[in-house]
Amino acid sequence: MSLLFRANLCSSDPAAPRRVSLQGAAALGFAAAFFAATAMPGARAAEWYISTGITQDVEYDDNIGLSLTEDQVVSDTSFESAIRADAGVRTPNLRLYLDSLFNFTVFANEDQLNSNDQYITLGSEYQYGRSLWGVQGDFVNDTSRTSDIDNTGLFILDNLRRQIFRAGPSWSYELGPRDTIDTSATYTTVNYPSGRLRDYDQVSGSLSYSHVLTPRTQLLGAVDAYYYDSNKFGSLDSQFVGVLLGGSHLLTETVSLSALVGPRVIGQQIRGPGATSSDSSTDVGYIADARITYQPSDRTFLEGQYTRTTEPNSSTGALLNKDEFRLYGRYNLLEKVAIDLTARYFMQDSPTNVSEDRSRQYVSLRPGVRWRLLEDLSLNCFYQFRWQKYDQLQSEDGTQGDSNAVYAKLSYDLPTLSSSR
Repeated sequence: MSLLFRANLCSSDPAAPRRVSLQGAAALGFAAAFFAATAMPGARAAEWYISTGITQDVEYDDNIGLSLTEDQVVSDTSFESAIRADAGVRTPNLRLYLDSLFNFTVFANEDQLNSNDQYITLGSEYQYGRSLWGVQGDFVNDTSRTSDIDNTGLFILDNLRRQIFRAGPSWSYELGPRDTIDTSATYTTVNYPSGRLRDYDQVSGSLSYSHVLTPRTQLLGAVDAYYYDSNKFGSLDSQFVGVLLGGSHLLTETVSLSALVGPRVIGQQIRGPGATSSDSSTDVGYIADARITYQPSDRTFLEGQYTRTTEPNSSTGALLNKDEFRLYGRYNLLEKVAIDLTARYFMQDSPTNVSEDRSRQYVSLRPGVRWRLLEDLSLNCFYQFRWQKYDQLQSEDGTQGDSNAVYAKLSYDLPTLSSSR
């Protein structure tokens, strides 16, 4: 099923190992897979590739942590260097890939916000008859300076190191010319080495089905479930089962629409340190995923999306309902110049009575210009406004904070190296 319509209501965080041996095992597995690929009878048709790129950006933000009180506002200029390296091999039936991104961020004055972040994805896909088998593992080593913006918004300036590992298989099968099923399972483990935020493990799975009703219409359905387990600061367990039903339709040659909605059931149990106290709660609600796209010409593209999810907060573990609206637009002003606009608004609240989190609203608005200077060299300049508000959190200056940021990014894609044999 197209990613446009695939529902994934499990944790959206990538994942990373708590032990270095997991990274070593992944590297050995990738090497073994490459060896197997070249040893296969069809290896003569294999295509190898290496794609790399580098970026450098400079950014000024007048309230990096979206702080609510004036005496806690931190403003500074940051410089981020990034190196991207993707490698893989393709045959008519097999694809192996290793994608990596390394970010190095330095602040002019606030040294405590500096970070070196790594993002690595290792995976494979194998087509056999009507089946497409896959397996993927992800490793992320970043900090709460960026990850906590979508969670509590309270630990941005703490810049706490976060390590995530996620791995699991997937399977897609064409029942017939019009029917397809997709299934996947994922194991995720998250670790905060500083010990100030909640470590956890999560097992999740999904099953989806699509039926082509007409050339313009698809019927869609999905079932998602996860189990969240944390033994940090006592214990915290969460269970989720959700069902989505809906479809997609090409309204006109320029407008497409998809909409899925359905019920969900959640439960959460929390026990304090030393088992001195415990509490549990269940809740029945709904989840949704709706999207509309409009592309009147090759120069103009607009997309709007609404989602409602229920997920554990990856910083504290408390379950949160999130209603999110996204808008993206792009207009190619000239052959090499494009205008972009990205906007987000979400509301968070707790569906249970054991929540550690407060209701929160967040807004992000980012207009900008992209300029392709050369075939492989581009310059992006953006302005970004951010705002957040806590309904129950009181401070000396109120319940909300905002920031203004400007940045420029220069990107260069090195020539792709490839060979066939």
